[in-house]
Amino acid sequence: MARDKEKGQLDGFIINNVIFLIAMFIGSLFPVLARTVLSFMIKTPSASELRADGSFLFDVIYPIAGFVTLAAFIFGGWYCSYVAFKKVSFKTGRDVDRFKIKIQLIAPSILMLAWNVYMGFADKFTGFMGFQFWYPAAVTSSLFGVIDKTDLLGTLSSLDLVSNSFVLDGLAYSFPWLTIFFDIVYSAVFSVACYFGRIKGMAAGIVKKNEYLKVIRGELKNP
Repeated sequence: MARDKEKGQLDGFIINNVIFLIAMFIGSLFPVLARTVLSFMIKTPSASELRADGSFLFDVIYPIAGFVTLAAFIFGGWYCSYVAFKKVSFKTGRDVDRFKIKIQLIAPSILMLAWNVYMGFADKFTGFMGFQFWYPAAVTSSLFGVIDKTDLLGTLSSLDLVSNSFVLDGLAYSFPWLTIFFDIVYSAVFSVACYFGRIKGMAAGIVKKNEYLKVIRGELKNP
């Protein structure tokens, strides 16, 4: 009875929304780890170098940092959803309808998008849970001449002079709407990755459940 009650709870609409949201939140922390690792591998140009010419920052570092952190962001969503729902499916042993999964994903996706935008504005898209959208926006702005990467003297802030971060606080509001655009696009891709992560995790959980049941039944037949 207790096991059946647990299965019923894990099948609930609200609990699946909560599980999705937790998995998505943890997955969105992967870019922080990725940038931390990257910071040990790539040296950020000094303030004097940036004053002279920021081309290396925009042409080399930002594309690399953007690719790595966004890849970590999308993979984090997929992986955390995979792990979470593999455990859920192992307990329930049920294959959930794909349409139902999509419905369960809507609310967490909207909440995560709102959170990403909020955190972005709170830190000017240069801090925690916002910088992965800043990189592609900075590269795009550079390509279309929105900012002059060869003359950053007027845009360097005091925070940039003491920070060992890849982002420039002084440029934070030079392309905010472009940053929000990338936020929306990649948050949507993140949600899709979470969906497929759940599908894969659910399938793996069911397989593991069936294998477990076969072992148990075999032990019962041959005590």
